[in-house]
Formats: sequence, C-alpha cells, structure tokens
Amino acid sequence: MNLPHYYKPYPFEPFSPAIDELPGNPHVKAHLKKLLKKVPHALLFEGPQGVGKGEFAKAFARALLKTSKKEPPDLRHLYPEGKGNHHPMHAIKQFIEETTLPPFEAERKVFIIHEAEKMLPTSSNALLKTLEEPAGPVTIILVSSRPKSLLPTITSRCFRIPFSLLTEEEIIDVLTPEKTPEEAHKIALLSHGSLEKARFLASKEEDPLPEQMFHVGFRLLRGDLPLAKELPEIEKPEEALSYLFYFYRDLHLLRSKGDPSLLFYQEKAEVLSQIKGSLPSLDVVQENIEKALLAAELHLPLAHVLPLFLQRETNDCLVAK
Repeated sequence: MNLPHYYKPYPFEPFSPAIDELPGNPHVKAHLKKLLKKVPHALLFEGPQGVGKGEFAKAFARALLKTSKKEPPDLRHLYPEGKGNHHPMHAIKQFIEETTLPPFEAERKVFIIHEAEKMLPTSSNALLKTLEEPAGPVTIILVSSRPKSLLPTITSRCFRIPFSLLTEEEIIDVLTPEKTPEEAHKIALLSHGSLEKARFLASKEEDPLPEQMFHVGFRLLRGDLPLAKELPEIEKPEEALSYLFYFYRDLHLLRSKGDPSLLFYQEKAEVLSQIKGSLPSLDVVQENIEKALLAAELHLPLAHVLPLFLQRETNDCLVAK
C-alpha cells in the first residue's frame, strides 16, 4: 500500500520517555505516539499559551531523531527576532535553504518554528512550498498560541495537534516537590491552567500582593472606597484582580458550606467566616474583572476601577475586624 506523500513511514517503535514525563495533555502524548509510526512532514502544535507546546515539540523532535541529546545537531529552532519580534524573510529563506541539506547524523532533520503566528505574510508565503513538499527528509513543527493569526494556506498544510490547559491537579503535581500542598493549590488556582504562569508564580519570592488584595476586598465589602484605593501602583493588574476574585470566591465557598481545604485564603478562613451580609454573585465579580482588565489595557491605574466592585448594600454587611 502506497502512503500519501504527506506521510513517511518511520520504524522507530519505542516511545521517548521524555514525552511521557511532560506534564499535562495526555491526549497529545497518545497522538504523538501514533505519529511516530507515520510522521507528517509538517505539524502545527496549537493551543493556549504556557501549556508546554514548545517542550512537547522538542521532546517529539528528539524521539524522531532517536537521540537523548538536549540539542541534537539535526534539530534547529526558529524564534522571532529583532525589534518587531517577528520571523523576518531572511530567516525563513535561510531555513528553506537548510531543509535542502542532508542530516548530520540522524535519518532526518527537524525544524521547530516557535511563535509561528509572528511570521510576516511574505515569510509565510515563501514557506508554503517547503511545507507542502520539502526537498529532503525533513519534519517541520510550527508552534502557535494564536493559530487563527496564521494564514489559512499555512494551517491547511499542517497536521494539527491541539493542546489544552492543564488541570489544577496536573499543576499541583508539578509543584509539590518544592511547594507545600497549600502553596501548590494556591498557585494552581492562579495559573488558570498555564504551566508557564504556575512556574513563574512558584519562583517568586514572598509576594505582598495577595494580602493587599484581601484587604482591598475586605474594605470594598464595607463600602470603604477611600481606604481600598490606598493601593500602590500594580505592574500586573490581571494578577491583582485574580487575588480579588478568589477573595469573593472564598466567601461564596464558605457560605455554601463547601470544602474549606479548597479555600485560596486558607490562613484567613476564620476572618472570612465572620463576614456577614450580602455578596455580589461570582458572575458579577467576573464581569467587573473583565471591565477592569479592559480599563487596565487603557493604562488606567487599578485604584481607579475599584468602584466597580464597591459593595452597595453596606447596611447589613457586618465585617469582622
């Protein structure tokens, strides 16, 4: 049976343990295992930012090359460059030329184009023929967090591998060797499925922001806007607003008799349990956060958008001191 040119048989059966050891996306691991037997010459690893697409691409490349070397000579990377942070035409032309050269030591060469959505239209068009029919034994992996920004003529020539956000449990498993279960749980909640963000948060020193935003939420419930606005300038408002969301979420969890072990502010459980009165729904809180993020994109200070969260019904809102 003759296979389409899109596929090239590959006899390598053992699956690289490096891929199996990567966190998250078990469906991708299973899919890649099958693809080792019939390797598309162009793949697109697509999905949310920070879920490990680049690491999966590198591990898959090493499996294809039958090597455990971290950077084998037959694996090449293309990253955006320059002030414009894009893939310029000269880099794509050099890449196309390299695909015509024979491998150094393996049976093929593998190229990974990171942040492929940052190719200029002219660069993308120049790449089309190579994606469709490379001149030599080549596998090309495009990695993108914004596949809709790629030209349809590019995506149509690639075998697409969709990635998903990691679960909280998967992120906790990654963090627990270095973090306590409570710390790992907090970071997993804040990372929203992004392993990259989880690792960044785990590497930070003791951060005063969670405590600050707890007190901001506390004061907003009391209608104490002047005090709530006594907030230093926040470089990452989305992170601060995440802490504020979990303040309200913890209150709703306690009101609904939920599992206290799921609290983000576990050390504040006693204080939270003493907060009485009405609460805005989490839907309203989330809606206000989205409005606040839009305002932040316009470079408005976070303190200027806090009135969105102001608790209007303060008559019966008895907050423990």
